[in-house]
Amino acid sequence: MRILLGEVVEAHDVALRQLDEAGDPRHASTDGWRQLRLADVCDVLAGFSGSIMTARRLPAGVPVVTPGCLVDNRISAGYASFVAPTVAVNLSQYRLKSDDIVCVRTGQLGRQALVTEEQDGWLIGTSCLCLRPGDSVDSRYLLYYLNLHRRATGCSANPPARW
Repeated sequence: MRILLGEVVEAHDVALRQLDEAGDPRHASTDGWRQLRLADVCDVLAGFSGSIMTARRLPAGVPVVTPGCLVDNRISAGYASFVAPTVAVNLSQYRLKSDDIVCVRTGQLGRQALVTEEQDGWLIGTSCLCLRPGDSVDSRYLLYYLNLHRRATGCSANPPARW
């Protein structure tokens, strides 16, 4: 908990420094700004087919992140499903990496979490999206931003045009 809180405080401090450098936004011109879609700054990947999970659900193996795993902006291992390592080999394109963001894409929208080093190599399951930010985007900031908008819009496969 202290590490996560420290990361949030650090991201907040960085954002404040950037705002200080940019000046007061109420007096800034937005003429040079451009609107970008989330897909312009992130790779967006939907989880693998649910039929793979139904046929191969196990009590242990390679963890699969499902919507139930996304609790308080974290991935809870206690809710993970599993597939056999031999099945996971064929699902390599669905492997998560540290600093990815996982969002719910169906059902109760508005839940997302940052992938930590502990979850590096886990799989993204059905009903979830993986956002893999490019070098120009800080994952922690994006997670914070998505949380600002979650009550109004959620993190979905069809985000508002302003994203």
